[in-house]
Amino acid sequence: ATVVLMLVRSSHGTTNKNNIRDDVETLSALDPLEIDDLRDANTEFTLDVLDEIHKEVYSEFGETKEATYNEFISVVLRVMRRLKGDAFTIELGHLMDRVVIAAMEVQYSNSGNDEKGIMMKEEQGMVDEKTPLSLLLTALTLALNSTVRDRVSILYQIMKQQDNTNDIDSSNSKGVVSEKMIIQMIDHLQKTCQLVPDSQIIESNVSYPVREYKIGTAKELYFKARNGDDGGKKSKEGTVPYKDEEHKMVEEDEFYALLRTRWICAWGECYVKKKRGASDETIS
Repeated sequence: ATVVLMLVRSSHGTTNKNNIRDDVETLSALDPLEIDDLRDANTEFTLDVLDEIHKEVYSEFGETKEATYNEFISVVLRVMRRLKGDAFTIELGHLMDRVVIAAMEVQYSNSGNDEKGIMMKEEQGMVDEKTPLSLLLTALTLALNSTVRDRVSILYQIMKQQDNTNDIDSSNSKGVVSEKMIIQMIDHLQKTCQLVPDSQIIESNVSYPVREYKIGTAKELYFKARNGDDGGKKSKEGTVPYKDEEHKMVEEDEFYALLRTRWICAWGECYVKKKRGASDETIS
C-alpha cells in the first residue's frame, strides 16, 4: 500500500509539473522555431551593429535609461540605416514587437499597474510606455547573429551601462556588475522568451500530499544557479561555486557560467555538449 501511494503521489507530481510546463509554453510570446526564424532572417545584424545601437540609445536616453518602444525603434533604425543604408532593417520585426508587448504586459501587471493599462497605437502595435533600455536591448538580442559568448558579452555590457552613469566608451571593460543587475537581466531573458521552459519550473513549498511546482522568479532561479538546487554551500557539477554571503558582485565569466546552469539555461545552453577543442558555436 505504501509503494502504491508513493507511485500515485509521484504520478500526480509529474502531472502538476507537466501542467506548469504547458503554462510556460502557452505564455511564451515566441516559440523556439520563431526565434530561429528571427535570427536566420537577420544574418547582417551582427555584434558590431548592436554595439553601435547600444551606444546611441544610451547617448540619447542615458539620463533616464528608459524610452518608449517607438522611441527605441526609431534610434535602432536610424543607426542601422546609417551603417548599411535605408534597406537595412530588422526582418520579421513583428516577432520583436510581439515579444516587447508581452514583456510590457507582464511588467505592468507585476508592478500593480493593471488599472493604468498599456497604451498601444492600433496601427503600429507599439507600446507607448517608458521601458528600461536594458529590457529593450535584451529583446533586440533575439535577432542577433553571433556566438554564444558574444551574446553573453553584450548582455553584460548592457548591465554595466544600466548599473552606472559612466559613458559607455569609458566604462571599465574589466568591471563587474551587482547581483541586483544579474537578477534583473535573468528577468529580462525570462520575459523575452530566452530561457527554456524546464529551467523555469521549480518546486513550490507544497510537498504533501502531492509535490507541487511553480514558475520560478528571476531571483529564485539566480540563487538556485548560484548556490545549487538545495540552496546549500556545497557546489554541484554544472553550478557556479558558492563564495560567501557578502558576494554581491558578479564577473562576466561567472555570469556566463550562471546562464549555462540547468536552473537558468539561456538559449538551451545547459543542453549543449561542447565538442572537444571546439570554441563557442554560433546560435542559429
